[in-house]
Amino acid sequence: MANDKPALVVGVADWHTNSTVGLNPISLRRELGSQHVAGKIGRATWRSWLAFWRVVEEKRAQYQATVFTFAVGDLGDKNSHSNIQLITASKVEIQDAMAEVAEPMAQASDYVFILRGTESHVGPNGEMEEWLARDLDNAVPYSEGVASWWVANVEIAGKKFMVTHHPPTVSRRPWTLRAAVSRSASIVAGQHLDAGDTRNKPDVCMWAHAHTRGALAYGMGDTTGIFLPPWQLHTGFAHRIGAGSAPRCVGGFWMVVRDGKVLEWEFERWWPQREKLWNAP
Repeated sequence: MANDKPALVVGVADWHTNSTVGLNPISLRRELGSQHVAGKIGRATWRSWLAFWRVVEEKRAQYQATVFTFAVGDLGDKNSHSNIQLITASKVEIQDAMAEVAEPMAQASDYVFILRGTESHVGPNGEMEEWLARDLDNAVPYSEGVASWWVANVEIAGKKFMVTHHPPTVSRRPWTLRAAVSRSASIVAGQHLDAGDTRNKPDVCMWAHAHTRGALAYGMGDTTGIFLPPWQLHTGFAHRIGAGSAPRCVGGFWMVVRDGKVLEWEFERWWPQREKLWNAP
């Protein structure tokens, strides 16, 4: 595309569709005719998902932009560690749910890049995300016969982007989160500089996996780093590592780029309603 045409770059990640606390359709039809119906929190997460894509549509119209969406891994979930918080063990039912979740994204986007996530969630070699990428008409394939990406290195509207699921370093502490984003961006920039590959050094790096509120920070060589927020709330694992007491949001990220310049960017976040304090009688 011409660099002077605005591009709206969108990042969403960690749907964990099929997790009871992930991003799921309101109603999921089972193979044998029964239905799984989302509870209060699940319905709120779904409404937030639809609200996010309304924001994208508004920005698309405002800038008359082409929309490039990156779905950055762990989009489904058939957790190999434990199935206690899964809706179904049926791969067909999981694929149907992922396809329904992807519909608003596909409708709001001109181009979609599907990134592979963690194999313990999405199967060997990211098979669930490969299936989803093959199912979407506007998904950009990695190569002939391979629809999804481990790492997407792309240039859009004069900006070079590197997008992948796992960041090189992570922090979940509020006071060190942006430092971790900056370190990650610096690591990638340093690897390119060490190799003498300044031409392909990304301007913007985007990661998922950390399940934080999302953050943007700057690293070595003017490289921007972004950690995306998830669409999954607290799992049993989150409680085990001591994160269950902290509020967790769901959301996504967008950035408007034209002629190599960032015109505007924002995280869109939705915070689930907190439980009321128990008061002693």
